[in-house]
Amino acid sequence: MATGVACLLFTAALAQAPPSHPPVIDAVSYAGNTRIGAAQLARGSQLLPGLAISKPLVKAELERVTGLYRQIGRDIAVSPDIAHPADGHVTVTVRIDESGKGGDAGAAGAPPAPRGSGVRPTAMAPAHLSPPGVPPPPQGPTHPN
Repeated sequence: MATGVACLLFTAALAQAPPSHPPVIDAVSYAGNTRIGAAQLARGSQLLPGLAISKPLVKAELERVTGLYRQIGRDIAVSPDIAHPADGHVTVTVRIDESGKGGDAGAAGAPPAPRGSGVRPTAMAPAHLSPPGVPPPPQGPTHPN
């Protein structure tokens, strides 16, 4: 899941801070979002300037943003970008990839349908992805003319 990878990135970012005093969040921003505006993404966030940063706080924000996109039927990838502009201070950018490669909500490996095509994704695998040992379905007529 994308949040697991994000937590690893977050752990690496926090390694730069002294363990006794977690850095204070100076700013939070969102990048890559076109379907949902930054103001709407920020509404309801618990990841706020002035608070001490923590793994649970960042994980909760990533899950909250993912949930907002799922509410509008979108599957995203999300990760934190944590910068240390000064000792004891961080800025957090929540990076959003709206291309539909974030989780298990869409058909695995299926490219998105062109906009306006009217094609809806399905959970069925294409014929060329038959399970091992199972021949693909026949193509064209199955009887001679």
